[in-house]
Amino acid sequence: MSGVRAAARRLIPAALLNWYRHRRTELEETRNAARSHGEVFDDIYRNYRWGGRGRAAFFSGHGSNDEAADPYVRCVRDFIGAHGIDSVCDLGCGDFRVGAEIASAVGRYIGIDVVPGLVDWLNANHAQPGKVMFRCADMAADPLPAANLYLIRQVLQHLSNDAIARVVANLPPAGWLIVTEHQPDDARLISPNRDKRSGSTIRLQKGSGVYLERPPFSLRGFDGMILEVVGENHAGKPEGFIRSFLFRLGGPDGF
Repeated sequence: MSGVRAAARRLIPAALLNWYRHRRTELEETRNAARSHGEVFDDIYRNYRWGGRGRAAFFSGHGSNDEAADPYVRCVRDFIGAHGIDSVCDLGCGDFRVGAEIASAVGRYIGIDVVPGLVDWLNANHAQPGKVMFRCADMAADPLPAANLYLIRQVLQHLSNDAIARVVANLPPAGWLIVTEHQPDDARLISPNRDKRSGSTIRLQKGSGVYLERPPFSLRGFDGMILEVVGENHAGKPEGFIRSFLFRLGGPDGF
């Protein structure tokens, strides 16, 4: 069947195919306006909207592949070693392909995700008593566990501005935070933090991205960018940068 779909895609004009994809996404994200975060991301995983059909029970997207993830893993592990971090809370841990490389560097790793079926699968396949655990929770609303370091990797870019604001308000009052987002080249940035509905897409195609240190979020304790790697668009071509930013929760403004 995948061969038939591939052949059909080659016969359909690119402009028509792009219109269809755009229209399908619009309909999906319009439906998401009435859904909880759990329902939104359950739909994404069940329908393999980030790819991976036939390869994995749960697939968090190609952004967790080696070429995109390896520099991030090295950066986080170096930070853990340099700052004596012994506990990590990974907010929106997804399929744990990246988290597994970080969990091995700390005494306690807690993965948080909002999809019950995914969390059950993670606990059945990857949990280690007292060291690696997973919890089903909404990072925008539910109490978050205490940790030295919090990670949010390419999650906020899929949320609406209202949801991001609730995440920011729900963050713990202390600890380090590393936020990773796919942002456009600075020369192609139309405006930061343009709003969107929660769903599988990101703001890159709108010439925007999530910048937590800027309005309307203005998260305090901004300590600068610690990693930048070239990103890819939905067609697998280089576009924008995947950037990681450091915050000291409860700290003063970094400006």
